[in-house]
Amino acid sequence: MKIKSVICASIISLHLASVAFAQTVVNWGGNYIDINVPFSRDTTFSDTIPLNPTAPYAGTSSTFYGGAQLANTITGFKLNDSSIWTYATGVNGAMVAGVDRITFDWVGNYGGTTEGAVLWKKADFLGVDSSDTVVFDLSSTLSLNMPGSFVSIRFLVQDSGIYYVSSANTSTSGVFSLTDPNDNSEWTSYAPASNLDVNSSTAVFSPHLFTNVQAVGYYFEAKNLRMEGGL
Repeated sequence: MKIKSVICASIISLHLASVAFAQTVVNWGGNYIDINVPFSRDTTFSDTIPLNPTAPYAGTSSTFYGGAQLANTITGFKLNDSSIWTYATGVNGAMVAGVDRITFDWVGNYGGTTEGAVLWKKADFLGVDSSDTVVFDLSSTLSLNMPGSFVSIRFLVQDSGIYYVSSANTSTSGVFSLTDPNDNSEWTSYAPASNLDVNSSTAVFSPHLFTNVQAVGYYFEAKNLRMEGGL
């Protein structure tokens, strides 16, 4: 995955196992664009209408879904729907091919909390047919590269129609990976269409065995945002 500024996800690689074979099913990373490209719609969550940009954006696992919301904000602080970008940048803002990021922008002087989710659906999994049942095994790995360090990231999986968010999380920049998601994390059910927020202080996390993986991605949350920025 790739996440402007410091709230972003960069390359995501999801290696899962199906009934008959092991397969990397999501590989979002690389050089998709040469200039900043806006998303194709606003940030209202949807798992039926793609969020990703249209042309001139293209690449492996290019279709993704999701959305974002603001909470606990003051007047004048808002998501700036017209400037949500997938873009290529490098160290100190230098443009570098192949380092694209999925980004959500906000505007305003002060803010509270931004929450959201980005996901890839089974229909777009690499090397997977609609008739395949996708599951996790001991070698299955969820992995993403997070450039920023003031956002909390958790993995997101849809299993048999229900979304689950992992107890495993990070707020540190760099590669975040989870191997054997069945055994190495607990999970809480999640209804992003109703509310994108996961309240980790009240959420109940418990073991879960994934038997019919239909989407994979990540949940993000950033607090106490100030000035303009992105995630």
